[in-house]
Amino acid sequence: QYTQFMYNKQVYNPSYVTVEGTPSIGLVYRTQWVGIEGAPNHQGLSFSMPLRNDRIGLGVNLRRVSIGLTNEILLDGLYGYRFDLGVGSLSLGMQLSLKSFNIDFNGDNVFTSDGISNDPAVQDGSRSTQVFNFGLGAYYRTDKFFFGLSMPRVQNVDLNSASDLDLSREERHIYTMLGASFDVNENISITPQLLYRWVKNTPADLDVNLSASYQRKYTAGITYRLGGDSDSFGESLDLILSMQINENILVGFAYDYTLSAIRKQSSGSLEFISKYRFGETQDEEDSYINPRYF
Repeated sequence: QYTQFMYNKQVYNPSYVTVEGTPSIGLVYRTQWVGIEGAPNHQGLSFSMPLRNDRIGLGVNLRRVSIGLTNEILLDGLYGYRFDLGVGSLSLGMQLSLKSFNIDFNGDNVFTSDGISNDPAVQDGSRSTQVFNFGLGAYYRTDKFFFGLSMPRVQNVDLNSASDLDLSREERHIYTMLGASFDVNENISITPQLLYRWVKNTPADLDVNLSASYQRKYTAGITYRLGGDSDSFGESLDLILSMQINENILVGFAYDYTLSAIRKQSSGSLEFISKYRFGETQDEEDSYINPRYF
């Protein structure tokens, strides 16, 4: 999961590749629960470009995710088509995905309560699995509002490799995102937005963000993330700071202050993101009208 989802929508929803209006490349780095060995670590690169009068968009996501003994490399190819609908536009998209899933049982940090030899889920050495999947998404936007619904990986793909045991598989994740922008005056705008994740047999997972922008260039926001444990009021409170350096370059930073009991072992989570848009927008006035949000 990413705290700065508003700048990284292409990872969640393939239809977003039609939105930027110019070729765009993004980089993201996230280290979660700093100070805990084996905690989640993410690096990602995304690229999108429009075709045929901005109606068609193509894109690529490349990500590496390491958690504990597991390491994943994911490659997505994305396609989207946009058409006018009411006062805004609706984009529909799909993606094809390849995942390399690796787990390494070597090392002194592997142990089980009953001994490794008695646990069939722990195998000798390491194993690797390559799996395909596909995803679907829809995204509606106006100058002041957006709504997205997506399922990036539709199939419940088996990740067990050569094992005959039902140890692990991908579960469907459904993402809903929603946001709106309100002008306080000619310099300041307020943007509330949320991201909801749904997975079968898991607790609700919701990010609620409120951001303020100055001159459409400098943005500060705070996010409340639902979750955590029974003794905590949620999973985290997150601070987001971003700057539109010029028409082409955006940089962002996020710090998650953990609310759950894991904060006793961790210094929180850090996330950095940057985006670069090639060329210029067709409409000079549209340069800073929330291109990253909507």
